[in-house]
Amino acid sequence: METKERKSLPSTLYTEEYFLTACEGYDIFLESEGRHLSRRLRDAFEMAKVEPGMRLLDIGCGRGEIIRHCMQMGVEAYGIDYAEVAALMTQEVINQVIDQDPAKQATSGVLRADAKFLPFRARYFDRVLLFDVVEHLYPWELQQALLEIKRVLSEDGLLIIHTAPNRWYDKYAYPLVRTFRRLLGQGQNYPKNPRAIIPVNQDVHVNPPPR
Repeated sequence: METKERKSLPSTLYTEEYFLTACEGYDIFLESEGRHLSRRLRDAFEMAKVEPGMRLLDIGCGRGEIIRHCMQMGVEAYGIDYAEVAALMTQEVINQVIDQDPAKQATSGVLRADAKFLPFRARYFDRVLLFDVVEHLYPWELQQALLEIKRVLSEDGLLIIHTAPNRWYDKYAYPLVRTFRRLLGQGQNYPKNPRAIIPVNQDVHVNPPPR
């Protein structure tokens, strides 16, 4: 049982509804049935400089579109997610690719797993992706997850982190955006707490803690 200092979010907070209505990129995922990445995911992925033949781990794989994208590139890609529903969604996306090309079955996989205890051997991956995960981990969890990532990442490998919204945006940019939108008569869509724009984020964004 977690202590107050070592608490974790329950995985049941992450439902299929969350991934298909609130998790960034859901609109592109639904429109393309997982074939395309949202602009934000695509830009973050390009920073990883992924090449065919690499081994990649997507931590917090969510719906699975990153894994699908990697499989199409000829990358050995694995995803893990804390939420059972995410692992099931990713497996469905993987199965769609395998149905078209059975040979790709040997170069992909998904597991329900905790980022703090990665079920992979040391130095196995060339790239590890941590997209929109940091804000869902308490500081102690993030520290342990980074230690695990260091263990499984090759000596010349790269860890790519993407997070939004970030502390800078919340503190400096959002107040300006909110003021401008209120002048346009759209203030009802821009609450004082930027995380309240998508209400569920107030429950699942814990790093930094919600205001």
